[in-house]
Amino acid sequence: MTARYTEIKPELNGHEAEDLRPRRFTATKPDLSKVVPFEWAWEARVLLGYLNLLVGDEGVGKGTILAYLAARWTRGDLPGDLKGKPTNVLIVGDEDGFNGVWVPRLEAAGADLERIRDLPADEDGEGLTLPRDLSELKRVITEEGATVKCCG
Repeated sequence: MTARYTEIKPELNGHEAEDLRPRRFTATKPDLSKVVPFEWAWEARVLLGYLNLLVGDEGVGKGTILAYLAARWTRGDLPGDLKGKPTNVLIVGDEDGFNGVWVPRLEAAGADLERIRDLPADEDGEGLTLPRDLSELKRVITEEGATVKCCG
């Protein structure tokens, strides 16, 4: 008797053998009619609707830069598609405490604090985890009307 791969289901790193069946893909050609122009939160630097990373060693000022940018977005001051359109900014919790670090930083940067929202850790102290919490993040973004999200 010959066994087929669908009849043998050994556990492979949490996946069933049938999960490893080859899939079929189809290559496509570029289609200029489907191109969507970028929208910029900060012209030529920060895209709206995309993950933008600010990477650097500890203590080089990433949080200060994010506070400055958040302040400018709440005032509609930065060149880009949000220029002249003050927007709500969601701060997603990090190692810097919101009221102890972020709020003074944002105030010093001239933020409209009425447009700032904090997304702290849950009652167990666990912060946002993606992709697990993606639907909850989307809900909060929608409810708070946040256009820009900053993760420290």
